[in-house]
Amino acid sequence: AVTALAEQRVLQFGNAPPICLVHGSPLDVREPVLPVTGALVAEVAHVTGLPSTRTLPRPLGDVMADVQASVLVCGHTHLQWRACLDGRLAVCPGSVGVPTNGSGHADYALLTLVDGRWQAELRSVPYDRERLLRDYHDSGLHDDGGPLARAFMADALSGQCLSIMFFWHAHRLARQAGLKPDSWLPDHVWFDTERSFDRARAERDYLPAYQRLARALDRAGHTCD
Repeated sequence: AVTALAEQRVLQFGNAPPICLVHGSPLDVREPVLPVTGALVAEVAHVTGLPSTRTLPRPLGDVMADVQASVLVCGHTHLQWRACLDGRLAVCPGSVGVPTNGSGHADYALLTLVDGRWQAELRSVPYDRERLLRDYHDSGLHDDGGPLARAFMADALSGQCLSIMFFWHAHRLARQAGLKPDSWLPDHVWFDTERSFDRARAERDYLPAYQRLARALDRAGHTCD
């Protein structure tokens, strides 16, 4: 069961440095971790929802202070990056199912032990969008999964993580209907969201903001070179 899963794990391979695996941060599974912060991240978060929060991430050094292992592997943000700090490695492999890169590629990372130290290589591979669309329909997920399933499908087909903007739109509609958006939302709100969500406009806002953040994340990776 999901509730039985550990919030973090430390992997040890022989005499290699230990690797800490978490979804968010060592303190909170929903805390985003990034190697950059400040005004750029705040602007991107305001526009796109990335990195999965409207609050600024803590400095990476503060996050790494909570980690005993030499390597931190995290997720949650769906943003692919790597950074090195004081001889320690932090990496987010990105996302396979809901990538953010806009290229229609599934992201992952390869960790290799070199001279007793872990090195991370960020990788992306294309996936078959036609088969993905066909499987959505053949499995019944497209029709039976409802608006959220179709929103995630659109993200996977485009490679753009617009689901958070979709959620924001649902929350706005819920508030207009006198509902609390932090609670369970009835189906009619999600169907109204699907009908009124302007995905084309969201894409126009998303891409420039994401690309600016991606360039900053790429620069952070040079700390490992």
